[in-house]
Amino acid sequence: MEPSPSTFSRIFEFGWALVPHLWLLITGVVLVIEPAIETLVSERRKAFIDGWWPSPKRHVHFRWAAVAALMVASFLAFDDVNMQNRTLQKNVRQVTGERDEARGALKDERTARTDVERQRDEARNELANARVAPNEARDRRIIKEQLQKFYVGGIELLNRPVSSDAEFSWYVNDYQTWAQSTAAWIEQNMGPPAKARFLDTYGRLSYTYARKFNQAHNSLINDLTNMTKTSFRSD
Repeated sequence: MEPSPSTFSRIFEFGWALVPHLWLLITGVVLVIEPAIETLVSERRKAFIDGWWPSPKRHVHFRWAAVAALMVASFLAFDDVNMQNRTLQKNVRQVTGERDEARGALKDERTARTDVERQRDEARNELANARVAPNEARDRRIIKEQLQKFYVGGIELLNRPVSSDAEFSWYVNDYQTWAQSTAAWIEQNMGPPAKARFLDTYGRLSYTYARKFNQAHNSLINDLTNMTKTSFRSD
């Protein structure tokens, strides 16, 4: 906050505003009357003026006129300062109004910009979702198709007859190849939990099959049955 001016400064400002008006009134009115009577008025009229308005009385009136001029000059100085203050206040109100209008426009612009950014983000999200949805559908379709291939391979292996040790050896090799490749693909595309579910045969029902070549063959049949019936789901 700007400090208030000192008393001397205020007196100086008042005097600076007063002097022009006082000088004009004194020199232009009061001090002009007597010289005008002496130089511009004829002797006959001057005698009439001196009889009606004697010089001593005129000088007293001039002094009172000077006092009145001082009062008028003070009012005129005050009026000048007052008009300047009014003009300044008017300009301040105008500038303040323009500032408030600018703030309101800036606020509206920010609101509009926020709405545009929000709409842009919503459009981006919708576009991203629109891109993701087909990709997810395609990925699920690919996974489902591959699981169906593994399922068909497991069923073919499950239904393959074994009647000799050589055939059983080939059967074990094919089973291990099928189980390992299937587990590896499931882990890579569906995650470790899906792989663990595929390989987990603990606690599942075990049956004895008449077509078994030996007990090991019967165990593999049970494992294949459980794997193909409960493990091939893409969800």
